[in-house]
Amino acid sequence: MATVNQLEPSMTFFNDDLHAVATWAFDEAYSGATLVDNDTIALYGMGVPFVALYHVSTGELQTKLETGVGVTNVIAGDDELYVANKEQNTVSAFSFSGEQLRDVVVGNYPLSMAYADDTLYVLNFKSDYLSVIEAKTFHEVAQWQIPRSSNGIVVNEETNTLWIGGHGDHTSNDQVLVIDRKTGSIKQTLQAPQMPVALAQHDDEISVISHGSNTLHRFTKDGKAIDTLEIGANPFSVAYFNDAIVTAGYDDHTLYVVDGEQVRAYDTGEGPFQLVIRE
Repeated sequence: MATVNQLEPSMTFFNDDLHAVATWAFDEAYSGATLVDNDTIALYGMGVPFVALYHVSTGELQTKLETGVGVTNVIAGDDELYVANKEQNTVSAFSFSGEQLRDVVVGNYPLSMAYADDTLYVLNFKSDYLSVIEAKTFHEVAQWQIPRSSNGIVVNEETNTLWIGGHGDHTSNDQVLVIDRKTGSIKQTLQAPQMPVALAQHDDEISVISHGSNTLHRFTKDGKAIDTLEIGANPFSVAYFNDAIVTAGYDDHTLYVVDGEQVRAYDTGEGPFQLVIRE
């Protein structure tokens, strides 16, 4: 597990026993990362004009994807990387070796993305719709209405839905929307105040982190609330690691691990913004 630290551009790596085993310091202002494969990680930041691919085992730079500034998110598909860019309002497909393959114009400020079944779902942060992209043709095949400032998405394959969070536009958002993947219609609204901006799923549950209230919300995959826990100082990310829930406080520079009723805290780099898990 690693935290991507924004206030001091770095990554802090933890082993299975949650001991900090390495720190990578960067000259570039990276703010996000995603695993490409088990030994390759992509690092990006909105002010960095490329996406850098590093070997996890050695820390060596493998290649750079020339993207221009404005990269907000990178996710891996089956055999491609998808790069969202808020300056160009595009999503681009790259090969794992760094070749740019295709582009598609989406809404204003593409941010969160999810991939499943050869389909790419893109939340346009400053538009009132999400873009549904067919990955093979890279055509936008649908636009589904969602609130502006939506952020955070997971694909719940068991119920064939998308779970979507967000900051809220002018007022604080308190809801996670559950959207039918076939029709784009809203099936449920789940209460998760305030500003549920990150989601993760594991086995039979989905966890939501609300950074406006420093709160972790847990739901069953059919949308029933399990419990709520106040945790961290301004958390932005949530994940599962060895069956435990992990989150990180951006303001208190602390990694929190929730295992049953036990909560453990660990020091990490300054401004942990994202979590990366390698299973």
